Amino acid sequence: MKPTDEQKLAFLKWCEVYDVRDDQYDFSLAKGGGYTSVKWVEFDLNFLFKYAVPKLCEMGCMVDLSVSPNKKCTSQVIPRRTNQSTYGESEDPALALFWAIWEVIKDEVRG
Repeated sequence: MKPTDEQKLAFLKWCEVYDVRDDQYDFSLAKGGGYTSVKWVEFDLNFLFKYAVPKLCEMGCMVDLSVSPNKKCTSQVIPRRTNQSTYGESEDPALALFWAIWEVIKDEVRG
């Protein structure tokens, strides 16, 4: 399953990524809410490791990404403070990592 535009927007805000213009990504978010221009691209591992994983590391989380012999990818985010891991699964490693991080975002928003 792929994330919705709303999930992508919430994810970018959580990562505190408001303006990216390069060969692969082109979007600009308004910090007060909404977005000014977005050419949505699917998040790939490069994007996730550049913007989301460092934030997880600052929070004291460890990140694990593995691929099984049947090509199923599993990602796990392990917070140091609670030891309650979040998981994501997909045939696409970037989506597996996205969904594991998404669970952290949801938990953080809930408090």
